[in-house]
Amino acid sequence: MNELNIHGAFLMAAAAGVAIAGAGYCSAGFPVAFAPRVDYEVGTKPTAVAPGDFDGDGLMDIVVTERNDNTVTILRNAGDRTHVPFGTYSVGEMPRIPAVGDLDGDGDLDIAVPNWGEGDNRIALLFNTGVGTFEPAVFIDSGTRPRAAAIADLDGDGAMDIVTANNGSDDLSVLFNLGDGSFATALSMPVHSQPGSTKIADLNGDGLPDLIASNRASDDVSVLINLGGRVFAETQNFGIGRTPRDEFVADVNNDGALDIMTANRRNQLTTVSVLINDGFGSFAPAMTFPGGPGPHGVVALDIDLDGFIDIATANLDEATGGGIAILLNDGAGAFGSPIMHSTGEGPAFVTSADFDNDGRPDLATANSASHGATVLLNRTGALIVDADLNNDGRVNAIDLATFLSLWSTDSPISDLTGDGDTGPQDLAALLGSWGVIE
Repeated sequence: MNELNIHGAFLMAAAAGVAIAGAGYCSAGFPVAFAPRVDYEVGTKPTAVAPGDFDGDGLMDIVVTERNDNTVTILRNAGDRTHVPFGTYSVGEMPRIPAVGDLDGDGDLDIAVPNWGEGDNRIALLFNTGVGTFEPAVFIDSGTRPRAAAIADLDGDGAMDIVTANNGSDDLSVLFNLGDGSFATALSMPVHSQPGSTKIADLNGDGLPDLIASNRASDDVSVLINLGGRVFAETQNFGIGRTPRDEFVADVNNDGALDIMTANRRNQLTTVSVLINDGFGSFAPAMTFPGGPGPHGVVALDIDLDGFIDIATANLDEATGGGIAILLNDGAGAFGSPIMHSTGEGPAFVTSADFDNDGRPDLATANSASHGATVLLNRTGALIVDADLNNDGRVNAIDLATFLSLWSTDSPISDLTGDGDTGPQDLAALLGSWGVIE
């Protein structure tokens, strides 16, 4: 390819609004790019995923809950940008959103799985053997129909405690660790109607972890401030969008205080709500943004590496098949229109971790309609091995010529971002990779 044609490709990218990196690396705010998605077959009706280094090798594995099989599956990180099934374990009826933490203080990550099945009302605890496999589940009682779990040291004794959001009893259960991986009887903390998810975070900056729950039937978020000594303040409720399905906590406006965002879905009303923290654990009225075709899960991460926290939603939408929606932060805590990326069909939940240890946050989803999990490796702002189309160790004019010959096709070779066709975002990914592969 001659220099004129190369120049024309750069102009094509610029016309599409794409920023081009000069020496293989991009400036902050480069358009989001993913490697082609990788789908994994797991059990029936997967509902949630959580990351954790279960075998202690420094690589992030994934646990997937499988609602119809009453099981969880471990996807072990193989170290080559893929995961492999590494055991399936029976838990209670209709497992939902799990939590990961060292429950018995042995240095290995364990798993707490809430069971949403009618009449189960238990959490399954899977204790790690030390090599990434797990003992048979131990069951402890919680509230009615627990739908989500979270793990943190709530009382500062060095042992990890468990919180569940109980959809059937309109409360949170707090289970304090006795120090050996066994737990005291659950304490009930009332919230509003039908909590479906819970998180733990220090909302008022006093060093104590507070409790958050999103309530599906009352269209609000409940906040319980930790007063120390295993005591929590009276529940505060903050109105948000219709039928919040999930929540996440992160500092979206870089003021040092943790904000709350929710994925909301009721019929055709599909939004993301953001509650800005005043620094003391109270929140301004919710800001609402388009969330994708059917937001059902939400996670916050700096996906485009510009220093501001962005939002990703998992969209469980029958009409379109769903996918991941990326909402980019404008730098002031407001968010742009959703940018869709494909996953397996019907993603019900999304999580984030650096699965390939390249310093960029990646995404993983549980796909309830296609009975699988998807991993999307973030290739934003870096030399991309996938753009080396002829595998000669560099991205250059030869790769660009091949790429342009596949323009507007659905070739997996040139679909570098995994969105189903070859277009401007893929061109941005290739040009952002220009140079020698490191």
